[in-house]
Amino acid sequence: MPFTFKLGGNIATTKGLIQYPKNRIGFYTGFSSELKINKKFSLKPELIYSTKGERATVSGGDQTNALRFNYLNLPLLVSFNADERTKFLIGPEFGYLLSAKYIISKNNIDVSANYPQRYDVGTLVGIEYRLSQFCSVEARYIYGFNTLYYEDYAGIRHLKTNGANRVFQLGLAFSMIHLKQNKK
Repeated sequence: MPFTFKLGGNIATTKGLIQYPKNRIGFYTGFSSELKINKKFSLKPELIYSTKGERATVSGGDQTNALRFNYLNLPLLVSFNADERTKFLIGPEFGYLLSAKYIISKNNIDVSANYPQRYDVGTLVGIEYRLSQFCSVEARYIYGFNTLYYEDYAGIRHLKTNGANRVFQLGLAFSMIHLKQNKK
C-alpha cells in the first residue's frame, strides 16, 4: 500500500457569497494511499489541507477583499487505470472548515463564527499522470454541494449571500514507497 505526499495550487471561488467574486489562488497539501482492487481499479483515500474562498476588488479597484476558508478534506476516490501512466479519479470529498478569515487590505479578521456550517460535501473528478517512478502530476476539480451562508453576530442568517465551494487543483504527488526503495 504506497503512501503519497501531495502538494499543489488551488483556483477557488465560492460562487455568490460576495458581490462580484473573482477566483482566489491558494494551495493544498496532504497524503494519500492506494488500495488496489484489481489491475484497473483501486481505492484512494486522502487527507488534504486546502485553502478555498474568493476575492473581490472594491470600488475603483484600489482595495481587494478576500474571503479565505481553510479546510481539512477527506476525499474517498475510485481510481481507474487507463494505461501504465494515466489514472482517472472520481469520488466524494468530505470537508471540515478549520477557519474563516476576511481580509480587507492586508487586515485579517477572523470570521469563523460567522460561517457556522462547518461541514462541506462535494464531488471530485480528476486525472493523474505518472511522470516517473516516484512523481505524478494531477489535475482535479471539486464541485461543492453545501450552501455556505453568512451569519452576522446577532445570529441572523443572510441567505441572499450564499454560495458553494468550487475548486480547480493542479499539483504534484510524490510516492514515498518509491523514494524509500531508491535509497537502498
